[in-house]
Amino acid sequence: MVKLVKGLLIVVVVLLLVLMLGIFIAAKVIDPNDYKPVIIDQVKQHTGRDLLIEGDLGWQLWPPLGISIGQTQLKNTAEFGGDDMLRFNKVVVDVKLLPLLSKSVIVDEVNIDGFYFHRITNAKGETNLDDLLAATSSPSEQEPTTTPAQDEGGMPL
Repeated sequence: MVKLVKGLLIVVVVLLLVLMLGIFIAAKVIDPNDYKPVIIDQVKQHTGRDLLIEGDLGWQLWPPLGISIGQTQLKNTAEFGGDDMLRFNKVVVDVKLLPLLSKSVIVDEVNIDGFYFHRITNAKGETNLDDLLAATSSPSEQEPTTTPAQDEGGMPL
């Protein structure tokens, strides 16, 4: 019985070490800064606003697993002057590790440094936030598209 428990403990420790090594290797191989243009294009496509990511994107490996985003600004639409709607110096988003094994992402903690938000109301009583809230509350009228990762049986990011 003692040998069985000892064997199971060794297997669990080895699996955890392999998982940690895999995360470390992925963080060294995958540079999140390569995805800046994709993120900027997606924000422009879905909101019609310009996103400027001046800081670096980086992995946070310990104590929690997460990603950090450097200095970033989201611009207003031209109707509201095109100035910054929101900006921040740095955001760190931590995720829980165990749910990742079941292909779900659960945000554990979000830390924001230097957050600025400027809400503007025009003469019609509309705010610079209304179009973003309407976009999130109504379903998209566009046809869903499949990515190559989905066609090959992979999971989209």
